[in-house]
Amino acid sequence: MALTAYLLAAAVGDISVSATGYTGSIGVVLRHVDMSRLLANDGITVTQIYAGAAKVDGNPYEPLSAGARERFQADVDAIYEQFVPAVATYRGLENPRRNLLALIACMRVPDRPVLAIHRRP
Repeated sequence: MALTAYLLAAAVGDISVSATGYTGSIGVVLRHVDMSRLLANDGITVTQIYAGAAKVDGNPYEPLSAGARERFQADVDAIYEQFVPAVATYRGLENPRRNLLALIACMRVPDRPVLAIHRRP
């Protein structure tokens, strides 16, 4: 969700954060939580009924398979390769790999009421 919000924000003028706020880096993340051992220790068994070989990939009731991990990583990489150039274009940066550092280097500054992260040219 934050990726979508930042992509939308990148298309506007200034991007800012309050002095009590924090910003993250430009990137894409997908998390998998394996709760299978926790559930098994509590005597809980989850039975999944599904159709489609990859339909339940990434569910929290079993470890992530190597194949699912590879597919998810490929998806994350593909989204990142679309996201970075789109942000760079919206922010008016000519070299996204080098100039995106200007966008991700923002840190919290408590003595300022509002910190501008990046001004669009």
